[in-house]
Amino acid sequence: MNYSWEAQFTFYGEGKGKQRTGQAEDGHRYTQKPTKNFMACIYAASEDVKPPKPLEGPIELIVLHYHAIPKKYQKPKFIEQIKKLLLWPLKKPDFDNVEKAVADALNKVFWTDDKNVVRSFYEKKYSDVPRVEVWVREIDITVEDNRDGKK
Repeated sequence: MNYSWEAQFTFYGEGKGKQRTGQAEDGHRYTQKPTKNFMACIYAASEDVKPPKPLEGPIELIVLHYHAIPKKYQKPKFIEQIKKLLLWPLKKPDFDNVEKAVADALNKVFWTDDKNVVRSFYEKKYSDVPRVEVWVREIDITVEDNRDGKK
């Protein structure tokens, strides 16, 4: 696959999932503070690599979410399992909530609309350095794709 534009950035810290919206007493809905803070951090981490204007083509979004290693797993036998990818963070936040928070933070800045994201990949692992790594790529649709063998 060819890309007409791509960027990568990293937010250092624990990733957060997008929470349900809150509702005030007067009935209006709002984004809850932890979600708002995480989205602001994602936006700030992406500031130096954002495109000059929002991309209009098909977008590929990759999110790698690295959780801090819990104390109970900071023993040699567990560290070895983590390195061999035999021990995964089977815990909150759910992948779709993290992806949604990242996508919402980049919407209207990296791409014109969420509908432009046509392909995504998410993975969560343990690491000594908790972080969220993000790649945004605009798929180049001007390049002829010959995967089906036709001309």
